[in-house]
Amino acid sequence: MLETRSDAVALAFVLPKIVDPDGFLEKVRYLYEHPDERSWDEVVLRDGRVFERYSAPVGECTSHTMCYGRVWFARDVTARKEAEQLVTKLRQDFAAAIVHDLRAPIQTIMLQSRLLLRSGAGSGGLAVEHSAVHRIEKQALRLSRMTTDLLDVTTIDLGRLRLDTEPVSIAALVHEIVDNFTPILDGHLVRIDADEALPRVQADRHRLGQVLMNLLVNAAGYSPDGSPIDVDARARDGGIMLSVRDRGVGIPPEDLPHLFDRFFRSEQTRAARAGYGLGLYVAHSLVVAHGGHIDVDSTPGAGTTFHVWLPAVS
Repeated sequence: MLETRSDAVALAFVLPKIVDPDGFLEKVRYLYEHPDERSWDEVVLRDGRVFERYSAPVGECTSHTMCYGRVWFARDVTARKEAEQLVTKLRQDFAAAIVHDLRAPIQTIMLQSRLLLRSGAGSGGLAVEHSAVHRIEKQALRLSRMTTDLLDVTTIDLGRLRLDTEPVSIAALVHEIVDNFTPILDGHLVRIDADEALPRVQADRHRLGQVLMNLLVNAAGYSPDGSPIDVDARARDGGIMLSVRDRGVGIPPEDLPHLFDRFFRSEQTRAARAGYGLGLYVAHSLVVAHGGHIDVDSTPGAGTTFHVWLPAVS
């Protein structure tokens, strides 16, 4: 407890107890330089407590009258914040459990559809059956992607993302992902330009494959039927630059800053394709977790290119 009329003494007392003393002090200085403004924010202490801080001028601050001073209110909201965090965590854990349980039946559907295709379902002229099995496999793959993205969003938000890294050949991985997920690329021809002699990257093979898969599905979903998708890999700046280019609707310039936000979908893309806006958020999070970065070039009406840079194995 401190009783003082000196601002300097009060600040010297409180600053060492705050997690962000520079931000706290900057806000105080700003308000004293703008005496007519009100302010509300949260202050987090080093001992874990959280306070709501409200400040307002006393008196009318106009060109004809002077403010008498400034009043500050602080309220301890630690218990409320802890309860909100607990509820959020419980919701995330519940969602993760549901999504995890959905994966088993989806994997079974995928396996059984592929067994039917390999065993010659629809032979003897029953082309309708063969086409139906293909549709089952395609929709099962899409469900698998959606549940994987939902589970990964929860994992990322809870800080539980773990990478099992090894030296990975980008060229081999690209060919593998394209072969495995051709059914959900809606007939788009994927043209690959990636040299096996490129340096390898230190990566989680499964997670990096997931990044590529999301970019390919995104390209296919926003491109005209039958248009090609180009995937190429080049050595650049001590790493590998992997690019995925489509010839689709493109992305409006105003949407680019939000492209990797969770659940973000522009009006234009929402009309063109169904989805939840999670694929690019997950891809961005996984690339950053690998120590890389992902960028995008896009021209509305002419297509989009995503560039993923990853550090090469030293």
